[in-house]
Amino acid sequence: MSGNDGRPRIGRPSYDEVEVAERKQRILDAAITLVPQLGSSNVRLKDIAAQAGVSVGTLQHYFASRHELIESAFAVHARRVVDGIEAAIEHTDDPWQQVCALIARFSAVKDVQSRSALWVEFAAESARNAHLRKLMGDTYAEWRAILSGAVINGSRSGAFVFDITAEQAVDGICALLDGYEVANAIGVWRESDGRSDVVLLNLIARILGYSGAE
Repeated sequence: MSGNDGRPRIGRPSYDEVEVAERKQRILDAAITLVPQLGSSNVRLKDIAAQAGVSVGTLQHYFASRHELIESAFAVHARRVVDGIEAAIEHTDDPWQQVCALIARFSAVKDVQSRSALWVEFAAESARNAHLRKLMGDTYAEWRAILSGAVINGSRSGAFVFDITAEQAVDGICALLDGYEVANAIGVWRESDGRSDVVLLNLIARILGYSGAE
């Protein structure tokens, strides 16, 4: 390519939309990998660039600031979480099976501790970043609404019999899951039978007054 003076223009090579999307995704995946390892406040742009296999200049070409990169990484991670939960429950209308699918999706990942540490790190960062705090709040509300739908349907059908409101039951389950995340993030979770989903489901069944749990 030549400039207006006819001489070759030296600069960043052009990429098509697919290549740009792939490079940005590599950068975001690198951030998602490194945040739980190094901490959201400690991870450096050069760390993320090295993990993604790009230069710091390339990273800064796509993300104007560290805050923008962290926010974008959280948005990608959060979308994956919510989409995964929705996909897990879409094959059944049974409220308890929906709860089971949600918890299975929540706990059955390759590295629960890393995933939990990632969420905790994003939460810590959101205390200093109002935009990230809103993103986290919106995500929390989205997956809470999925859980709330299952709880309300179970109460209406008689599958769940609790002497508190549905909202309070959902609050209790969310508090349990939040505590589970923190315990996993710092490595102190103790499973009584070696399976976190069984432990969680037994506790949730008690909150919901569900008698059919194994």
